[in-house]
Amino acid sequence: MNCKTCDYALWNLRTRVCPECGSSFNVADFEWRPGAVRFCCPHCNQAYYGTDAKGHLVPPEFECIACGQSITMEEMVLLPAEGVRSEDTAPRSVPWTLRRSLGVVSAWFGTIGWGFAGGTKIGRSLQGVAAPMPALAFAAVTMLIVAVGSNLPMLCLMAPGLFAGGGGAGMGMGAMGWFAILQAGASLVAYFAILGTVILLSHGVLSACGGATRTLGATVEVICYTCGPLVIMLIPCLGGCISPFAITWWLVCAGMALAARHKAAPWQATLAMVLSGLPAMVIGFVLGWMLLVYSFVGVPMPGAALATGQAGAGVGSMAMAWRIEMASPSIRTPLHAAQFLDSGFVQPSSFLTAGTTLTLADVPVGSLTLSDFSDTSGARLADAQRAALAEAAASLPANVIAHRVGDMVFTYHGINPATAAQELWVVIASPLPANTIGLPAIVVGKVGGGTESFTSDAFPAALASQNALRARFGLAPLPGPEKVTHDQPAVAGDQ
Repeated sequence: MNCKTCDYALWNLRTRVCPECGSSFNVADFEWRPGAVRFCCPHCNQAYYGTDAKGHLVPPEFECIACGQSITMEEMVLLPAEGVRSEDTAPRSVPWTLRRSLGVVSAWFGTIGWGFAGGTKIGRSLQGVAAPMPALAFAAVTMLIVAVGSNLPMLCLMAPGLFAGGGGAGMGMGAMGWFAILQAGASLVAYFAILGTVILLSHGVLSACGGATRTLGATVEVICYTCGPLVIMLIPCLGGCISPFAITWWLVCAGMALAARHKAAPWQATLAMVLSGLPAMVIGFVLGWMLLVYSFVGVPMPGAALATGQAGAGVGSMAMAWRIEMASPSIRTPLHAAQFLDSGFVQPSSFLTAGTTLTLADVPVGSLTLSDFSDTSGARLADAQRAALAEAAASLPANVIAHRVGDMVFTYHGINPATAAQELWVVIASPLPANTIGLPAIVVGKVGGGTESFTSDAFPAALASQNALRARFGLAPLPGPEKVTHDQPAVAGDQ
């Protein structure tokens, strides 16, 4: 219970005038936690406790049970209840502080509403000892929701492209989808950078101009609990455009709460927010964009990792198709991988990876291209399509050891799955250098059905080890996959 003019403690007074500044006050103007304040009879010192929502006496006027005198709440001598510190008597009614009784969702929405209404109410409610950790948790939840939610429409729209094989439109959609994910991460970093900068600079400025009467934790509370206006960035398609307005609104509310919490003059709180808010926004946006750009050009990205996973799924399906073909009593030799389309085990897009510029129309299959094959079962292929498959198979040299279809190099020639080592490679997912846009790894499919990925730097050593294994089974060594093209299959003796 502090003077609203000079912040002097008003406990244990029989008059209603502040001893420090001379301002008059009324008991009814203050609020406390129910039961946190003793209302003592001015005649006999009998203690009573407020029980209503404001911590006031009910009724406010009655006869003292000890001395029988008629007394009113305004006449009482006020003290904190036994075992309660002065700073702990004030109500902490910010909804987030009541989340155990209100529920997390209701408490979050309630605190967001308080933030929209301005920060004065929040600042006045946060009296007593600061509790910064719950406030930081609220800010973290809010910023995570805003960062993900503001990019959710783009992510949902582009999600099919994240898992679509091949190049062209599918790959473009995938790139946009990963851009949405990266932008959400960069936004979250930017928000936290702004939050941290505003907290530290505003408290420093407020201290320098003599307005900080509370700890840094109190500043953390008001800055975090007033971030509600950020949720307007969840408006679809407008989040990025209105983000400066949302952040400015947040900082204005934070300044109002800062003044109320620290009992600072309006000019002190305004100066603190101006000198902290502008640098914070610059730091946050620059850091966010640096992270976004660096993710694309400097380090392996989650999108690249998924591209590797797609290639792994592709080579796995190719290896399975080969094993099924080899188990057929009518095995065709030499077997061209495009003939897997005739059995319906793979689709045309399976021959392309996510890290390629190739399209189905760029991949020859005899006199046709992959774009001439519909994604249907082999039983429905037309005679012209089957003729093209036979033409492709006939074009393979008798001593072929590897041939390419799209981004896949097939190395199963001469391998008997019944007797070969499970670690022998049967297919390599490796786009030609001219067709790659940054596939982070080369993926191989094995006789046993497993897959393994290698970086471009590690692949030469893996290829040497594979060729040593092939030598044990009387197989010719494989060249680098970049040497195997659609026009020039690898043949024994090329090495």
